[in-house]
Amino acid sequence: MSSFVQEVYAATAYYKRNQAWVVTNSYFIKQTKELAAVCDMTLVNHADLQKLINEVKPAFKARELFESITLEPRKCTKCGQDLNESSIGKYVSQGCVRMHKAEIEKLYDKVQVGTPVAITYSYKSFVDLTKIYGYQFKGNKLNNY
Repeated sequence: MSSFVQEVYAATAYYKRNQAWVVTNSYFIKQTKELAAVCDMTLVNHADLQKLINEVKPAFKARELFESITLEPRKCTKCGQDLNESSIGKYVSQGCVRMHKAEIEKLYDKVQVGTPVAITYSYKSFVDLTKIYGYQFKGNKLNNY
């Protein structure tokens, strides 16, 4: 997460701004907080975000607000491709990971922030890939070797 602070700090200097904020729907680790303090940057975590939402729309919780809006089409900042459902599963970017909203929601409560992810294109089975990356697959759980 500290890389976000570095990127925002660089953008603040590039665009000649006098404030910088990093906003997450999760939490910030110690190193991120320390770096942000040195860079005089404001961090807004999930709890702060909910407070801000409650000030603007007190009747809504974060999820309700998210589900009530229609998002404008977005482009990937790395590759410039559209970030839409039709591009998922296709070679349209330079390493960007695209997932369906339902898949993200399933993973959200199961995967902690900072969990390493290995992205690969392979005809090998999931079990074989877990062995390659140092894990053993047992039923629905992964265990380190």
